[in-house]
Amino acid sequence: MCCRRVSGISGKSDSDVTGEEVGNCSRCWQGGYNRRMELTTSITALKGVGSASATRLKKLGITTVADLLHHFPRRYEDYSRVVSIQDARPGTITVKGEITRMQSHKTRRGKTLTKALIDDGTGAIQAVWFNQPYVERSLPKRTPVYVAGELAFSYNQYALQSPTVERVSAFPRNAARIVPIYPVTEGITSKQIRYWLGQVLPAKLDDPIPESVRETYDLMDKTGAVANMHFPRSMEDADRARYRLAFEELYILFLALRDIKCEVDNQEATPVTFDREAIRALVADLPFSLTGSQRKSAWRIIQDMQREHPMNRLLQGDVGSGKTVVAAIAAAVVANNRLQTAFLAPTAILAGQHEQTLRDILAPLGVEVALVTGANRRKERGDIIQRLRANQISVVVGTHALLEDDVTFSGLGLVIIDEQHRFGVDQRKRLQEKASNAPHVLSMTATPIPRSLALTVYGELDISFLADMPPGRKSVKTFVTTNADWVYRQLQTLLDSGGKIYVVCPLIEESDTHGIKSVQQEARTLQQYLPEARIISLNGRMKPGEKAETMQRFADGEADILVATTVVEVGVDVADATAIVVEGAERFGLATLHQLRGRVGRNTSRAFCYLKPTDGFGARQRLQLMEQHNDGRLLAEKDLELRGAGEIYGERQHGALDMRLARLSDAALINTARQAAADTPESDMGPVLKELVNNKKNQKHLN
Repeated sequence: MCCRRVSGISGKSDSDVTGEEVGNCSRCWQGGYNRRMELTTSITALKGVGSASATRLKKLGITTVADLLHHFPRRYEDYSRVVSIQDARPGTITVKGEITRMQSHKTRRGKTLTKALIDDGTGAIQAVWFNQPYVERSLPKRTPVYVAGELAFSYNQYALQSPTVERVSAFPRNAARIVPIYPVTEGITSKQIRYWLGQVLPAKLDDPIPESVRETYDLMDKTGAVANMHFPRSMEDADRARYRLAFEELYILFLALRDIKCEVDNQEATPVTFDREAIRALVADLPFSLTGSQRKSAWRIIQDMQREHPMNRLLQGDVGSGKTVVAAIAAAVVANNRLQTAFLAPTAILAGQHEQTLRDILAPLGVEVALVTGANRRKERGDIIQRLRANQISVVVGTHALLEDDVTFSGLGLVIIDEQHRFGVDQRKRLQEKASNAPHVLSMTATPIPRSLALTVYGELDISFLADMPPGRKSVKTFVTTNADWVYRQLQTLLDSGGKIYVVCPLIEESDTHGIKSVQQEARTLQQYLPEARIISLNGRMKPGEKAETMQRFADGEADILVATTVVEVGVDVADATAIVVEGAERFGLATLHQLRGRVGRNTSRAFCYLKPTDGFGARQRLQLMEQHNDGRLLAEKDLELRGAGEIYGERQHGALDMRLARLSDAALINTARQAAADTPESDMGPVLKELVNNKKNQKHLN
């Protein structure tokens, strides 16, 4: 029975027909699903997919029937309005008629112009195609067809511009309906994808979401959702299908995160005892007062480490918010228990700065701090390793060099990972495995994290936020401008008063095809405008030793201006830097710009940030948010809306989420899926769902 007849008999509207009913209907789908074809069947089993097409489809990630079914549209064209020609008005329309005449000719510029006349009995209308000579050969004359496209004025009359033509059938794919438009590659069109989908839909799909969850949240079943994503009867159906499939992605992710968190909670860690008086004395000796959020975060970390299960906490705070001080307090508590702390940093510069900060803070307690990087001499490294094994060093700070097999510990109790998203899970795991019991883990990041993104990317972690800045800090005054002369005058004023200045460029070499200055070119330009300034350069291609030496010269006052790439985003701490200039600022996300801005204003003096875009009004509008706001999390929310999670967090980590339809800016959907996962008992999870959850867990672990 046809599902349209089902809806008529049952009194249901078309939108109420279930995926089960659609799946059983062969009349509503041209071609119909080959019942012998499995989801794992190669795409080459489909009619019209030869070796060349298969190679092109592979670029889109399509090698099987399942891949094709999950290659979802990026948008839709609404050709569902079928009108008589006498009632046709300018705009997107579909007419149903016959092609009565067709001809092609060359224009004066050598292009092919093809014209056809379509008649439906109420009138005739012209359709035109530009430089598509094959059209005349392929279109059926005197056969009922749907013609869909934009009706607009052309060649002194109204005509359909390069319309889609399709024979009239019970189930049109390219006209007289909501038509899906797909991500494609060279040699593959959306029309081809629709044709191939016509051979496999309706496909019966196992639904991983328990029926009780579908009923609670009013979700389509999987079969109906996939069918309505590709060929919806209305945009409302497409929206419902997208919501259901996006919910599924997030639901599976949160179930995986729940399992990961349970696995961590079931591990055994060495609990630490808290010597309140010793830590009070440490805090009292600090040359500054802790902020409220520093105290709150430190206390939560201490409480976590007193448990018999490992802490797994993320400490997030803007550049300069005092994360290292909180980490030092945690390391001091661990040292008082005769346990050791390993502090992993992404760069040698940052590791050196952390080592010096920790040494200064922990010296009153007699806590020994060491530094392990690739720059250690053999004898020095050997001595540190020997003393670590003998528990004569309580805190070791280092780069990837800490992960080497010869670096071992007497009793590793705490692992601190700075800018943790710059390390893979496998690297972090290698450090944790150096402990006899599971160590407590404190991850830190200066990347502002929207709550919705934090729930997905860091969903297995407990999170603390450093929401306030140390007292006395002034917000950085930010300007968006294309007036280079004005900026150089401001820089000269700052130099005259003894200031230090960063200038950040997005490129290293002189490939200035978009008007964006390279480091070398900008250094020369600055020297012309500011001839007395002492200028040095820094970029990511320099060797670690060269970077460290250059940064030290800048910090010691041997240079006034440091011209650099975004290597200064992490690991550069010069307290008396008073200004930062970002060339080609539109090339950076708001979160990155906020981190760059955090490199200045690190004392009580007023600091300035100058953002210099190279393109027009649209870029200035986005960048002006930096003038209006100094709240990193608010800017990150905006960044997530404008650029997406991959741009903020990095494609490598974002790829582990594997979100095709879920938008990580959709906080309401994220919260709904998270609650649904939390409420789902293990007994309700079928084998399909369990397999998907395990795959997601492995995907996240291997990231």
